[in-house]
Amino acid sequence: MNLTPIYELRSRLRTAMIAGTNLISEDFRLKRAAEDMKPMEALSPVFAKIGQMTETLLSDSCENKEGLLLDTITLVDALLCTQGQVAVTGEITPVTVDSWGSVITNAPYSVVKTLVEALTTSGNGHYQYVLDTHEEKPELFQDYRVKSAMVQALGAGYAELAEQVEVWLKEEGPGLVPMLQKGFDPKGKKEMVRRVQVMEAVAGAACNAFFVTMLPEAEKEVKNALIYALRHSEENVELLLELVKKEKGNAKKMAQYALACMSDTRAEQYFREMYEKKPAEALGFLSMTTTAWAARLVTESLRSLLERCKKPLYGKEENVHTEEETLLLGLALKTLPGKTGEFICEAFREAYEVEDIFYQPSGKKEILPWELSTARRIDPRTFKGSRMPEIVAARLKEAIQRNADVSLCALAEELYGTKNSHNKNAAYFSAVATAKLLGTEDCAEWLRSQLFPKSLLGTKKNSDLRHLLAEVLACLNYEEKAGGYCLKIKVWDEADEQKQCYVQPVPQDIAGAFTDILMEYSDSEVDEELMSFINPANKELCEKLGDYFYKKAKVVTDGRTYWKGLRRCGFETCEGLLTSYVSKNGGAKGIEAWQMYYSLRELPGTAAAIEGEAEALRQLVSAGKVQIRNWNEQYFTQYVDSVKENRQRV
Repeated sequence: MNLTPIYELRSRLRTAMIAGTNLISEDFRLKRAAEDMKPMEALSPVFAKIGQMTETLLSDSCENKEGLLLDTITLVDALLCTQGQVAVTGEITPVTVDSWGSVITNAPYSVVKTLVEALTTSGNGHYQYVLDTHEEKPELFQDYRVKSAMVQALGAGYAELAEQVEVWLKEEGPGLVPMLQKGFDPKGKKEMVRRVQVMEAVAGAACNAFFVTMLPEAEKEVKNALIYALRHSEENVELLLELVKKEKGNAKKMAQYALACMSDTRAEQYFREMYEKKPAEALGFLSMTTTAWAARLVTESLRSLLERCKKPLYGKEENVHTEEETLLLGLALKTLPGKTGEFICEAFREAYEVEDIFYQPSGKKEILPWELSTARRIDPRTFKGSRMPEIVAARLKEAIQRNADVSLCALAEELYGTKNSHNKNAAYFSAVATAKLLGTEDCAEWLRSQLFPKSLLGTKKNSDLRHLLAEVLACLNYEEKAGGYCLKIKVWDEADEQKQCYVQPVPQDIAGAFTDILMEYSDSEVDEELMSFINPANKELCEKLGDYFYKKAKVVTDGRTYWKGLRRCGFETCEGLLTSYVSKNGGAKGIEAWQMYYSLRELPGTAAAIEGEAEALRQLVSAGKVQIRNWNEQYFTQYVDSVKENRQRV
């Protein structure tokens, strides 16, 4: 249907409205448009009605031309809305939608605008504002406007902000990649390095073509990052072999680190040849790789070095390790985690049998497992340091945390249950506990048997395990995005100087009997880790942990350590918490006012509960039962009001 006449009529009616109704009967253009509408009046009652209204409008007998003109324009507009259509030639193709952010979050524009400004501009307090907003309103960071600002923030002048945003972006999906690639500058600076590292984390090999394309023009740090990113695709072996030949300095090292991640036999040959000439250098490149050939090479090296450890230490000088041998032993142990296979288990078994003691020339009393590469062996009769079993146990635990291989989990339980005269199996508790958490069989009763062992004298709390237990629990957290509990560790990658995150879901019922046993154990170090168990959506767990933390907070000297857990549980009362803290920590001279104000701000509970606790403190001060140095009644009242106001907003 040709709608040109009706469009022309609408145009003339609008012109008439502007010119005024006094001249409408003399408007020959409007009359001609009405005549062109005549043939269409027979097609539909609506067209006939429009024609009739236009004819009446043009007649001299119309008494209310203004009203009729508006009615006619309204009807014409309504008709054209129903007749509107859009047509495009060609085939229909699906629309692709980026998944890097929701269309918009249900938040005021002023809030989003402030957050975007904090991410993209410099200024005092911006970093803390972003951190606070992410903790209180994490949903805002799914807004597409905020996601775009976060990518821009990778180049923030304040390094801490850029690094924190990088961590958050690495937790996103591959839909973020187009934004990271848009405007990428291969000759750029740290911002582009961070973009590469985020692309690696969210997409890996899917971005390989982009990495290869950008590499020829890349410079300095960006070039190094792109080379290391090539490790995600096996098709880059030939390219990496070329790079290790022609590149120098850090670029060559990045190519070697990336080549170590290739399962190709050419990569194995390259590092075996390097090991023959420079064993320490070769082992240094193998800490993050999980290839089977690397596991074989590391195992061969470790077992060879362990043969030296089995020889008697006492007596002749030649039976003492050289510094080079100790360095190689430390590197070999360091590279074990992340690798699997029966030969890896055998290497752990052989290491378990070695009784050895190490120390550091720098004067430290004992050496930590990750510092073994700088250690030297000495006579155990004159020095007490870290024993080999403790170091090997720590490596086994890390291996399970990075890859819960069935054989490694079984090995940990085997070594922990082995009876020996030196009681060195106790060091393997952390490894076994980690394996139990990642297993499908309920581990609550096993945990009880370890923490409360039975004897002829009855059941007794095993306090010797508190540090090892806390060490395991420190990696256990409730992850809201994952919708459950996970074991998470971060391992330092010397190649790109970043912490690589390893996350494994925990199938255990952590909120049930497992948590009950830990509360029964009642240890301050373990309680600190219990706070990471809190799932705000689990009201039963929050109530259980809240009651436990509340009772502990009122009896310990510094109950503030439990307040964080109470706030996370949504605990609504704080009766006796502030007064107990002030009474126990003030002493004869009392505490400083600023300590009291800081504690008041950190209290859990509602605004009304805080007001009640503040009033109880005021009465104690008035009665002279507690002392607060620099006490000011008026300022105290104002401060309480501000805390209540902030709590009400939250």
